Amino acid sequence: MISAKKLIPLFAAAVLAVILSFTASADEVISAPGGGVSDYDGLIAALGGDGAVFVKKNDDGKVLYITLRADIKLEKPIHLTEGEYFLSGAGVTVTAAFDNDSMIIVGGEKKAALAVGNAESTENDSIIFDGGSDSGRSTEGPVFRVSSGSELSVYTGTVIKNCLTTVCGAAVYSEGTVAFYGGTVENCRSTGSGGAFFNKGKLFLTGGSISGGSAEFGGAVYNEGTADLIGTGISACTATKGGAVFSSGTLNFTSSSVTGCKAGEGAGVYSSGNVTFVGGQITDCVSTGNGGAVYNSGNAAFSGTYFSDNSAQNGGTLYNSSTAEISDGSMYSGTAASCGGNIYNCGNSSLAVSGGSIGRGKAVYGGGIFNLGTLTVGGGGFTLNKAEAGQAILNAGKLIFNRFPYIDAKNDVFILSGHPAEIESEMKAELIAVLTPGTENSGVYSPLYSEDAVLIDGEFAAISYVKFKISPDGENEWILSFDGRISKKLPVYYSAWFWTVIVAVYAALIAGTVFAVRLYDKKRKAPGKAAKA
Repeated sequence: MISAKKLIPLFAAAVLAVILSFTASADEVISAPGGGVSDYDGLIAALGGDGAVFVKKNDDGKVLYITLRADIKLEKPIHLTEGEYFLSGAGVTVTAAFDNDSMIIVGGEKKAALAVGNAESTENDSIIFDGGSDSGRSTEGPVFRVSSGSELSVYTGTVIKNCLTTVCGAAVYSEGTVAFYGGTVENCRSTGSGGAFFNKGKLFLTGGSISGGSAEFGGAVYNEGTADLIGTGISACTATKGGAVFSSGTLNFTSSSVTGCKAGEGAGVYSSGNVTFVGGQITDCVSTGNGGAVYNSGNAAFSGTYFSDNSAQNGGTLYNSSTAEISDGSMYSGTAASCGGNIYNCGNSSLAVSGGSIGRGKAVYGGGIFNLGTLTVGGGGFTLNKAEAGQAILNAGKLIFNRFPYIDAKNDVFILSGHPAEIESEMKAELIAVLTPGTENSGVYSPLYSEDAVLIDGEFAAISYVKFKISPDGENEWILSFDGRISKKLPVYYSAWFWTVIVAVYAALIAGTVFAVRLYDKKRKAPGKAAKA
């Protein structure tokens, strides 16, 4: 990857280029021939020659960097076959006169590297790559194509926009290494995969923004390799799967934001590989199918990410069909038209919640979590979720409680008959959960209270049963026994201990009366004995 230190001189060059650019007409567009490039002289010629660029050389005459100082229209693609190049702009635009290839190809049989933009940038030293889709142009290739082993670095001030491709990655298709440091990508669309980026190698997106992208898979980013999104903003992107990002490789989502994206599955992120969420947020995303914010069919870990106001048919925030862990963060205000306001955990899937908050979810069943697989709750908090059955959790799979979960007393846990919650460890909370026994018929979940129904089991059930309450059944009250079974709470005079106390009190009263009588008689006879003596 090209070092940012090497780009520092570009800033000075760009400033000088702005001054020089006033010598040409503001409306002038220079025709640039493009073609194969193996050195700086070739790149200067491909960009249109001295009339289009400012060239900075060292004392030995070696080119250090090039700054575009006029708008250019490429007649053919520029193909960097080898070498390392630095290109900045002076408030200029690059377009293409052809429809069947990329604007710039980096590498091929040999490795090449290109850095575009400036480490420091102003409005007047930007460079814009305009694909022309707003004027009806469609390309068979992306703006940039990066071969395996080659590198593309894009810095602040670089804009890629209005790209439309019938293949993959309208802005960048890469099998090599691509790093974006604050660039902007907007209105880039693909009829294949990756509205903006298609990555088979290594992709680093640090800062910058992507908006208005669309594709079949990954409205902004399609990843088969390794992708790191750090502080990147993605908005208003759409896809069939992965409105913002589709990843079958390794995805690290760090302090980034996704908002207002749409998809059939996974409106924010669709991952079938490994994904880690650390910080950042995903909000206001809509899925017409499953997973309003995230659809996970691989391995997912969540820590400190904020989710809010996402919606789907199932799993308003997260739809998990594989393995997921939540250790921190907030999943709020997810809405599901059917099940799992915030989370839907599929059968044969595993979800562990050890921290964070799951709240304000809304669904028909399972306002917080709808569980068909294995759900372990060892921490975190459930509050203000709403559902017809299972406000906090609807368990129709395997539910495990351990450590110290917090489930608000106003959010019940629905336990489907035959699926008792397993108590895996001793827990210190005074109240773990309010349980509702229930049944299912043709997809309809409803409460069903019956004597001896088992709601909890496991090694620590016998010492934890007092920490659970049973939701009321009309006028009836139910209690949980040490063996995990429920029974009606009878009036006090029906209980054995009540009569035991009554008998004990009665016996005490009789014994006390007898004692008092004997004591009285003893005192009454005592004076007579004294007189006789």
